[in-house]
Amino acid sequence: MITLLWTAVMAAGPPPAMAAGGHGDAVQRCRPALARKVKGDVENVTVVKFRKTGRETLLNGEISVLERPPVKAGELTPHHIINIRYFYECRFTGRAAPRVRVSRPNN
Repeated sequence: MITLLWTAVMAAGPPPAMAAGGHGDAVQRCRPALARKVKGDVENVTVVKFRKTGRETLLNGEISVLERPPVKAGELTPHHIINIRYFYECRFTGRAAPRVRVSRPNN
């Protein structure tokens, strides 16, 4: 009976907060600020470094953004989408709005 229960729990997988490395709430808090900064749809957020000291939280990582190319006046809207990678740093304290820095890789 215990084995059956254990198998059911393992098949369900880890809870979402654990699946994101235990910092899923911080990622959800930074995601809107990242989307405003890059002016595209944030497809994937990867956290490379997570640090929490006191009330301050710092996330570093990489995001994949889906963007449409810019359109000049008189041209048709392009139907293709570009997948662009960015590096980011998101820092926030308590309930304050996140401060975000975004940069493109050199390659």
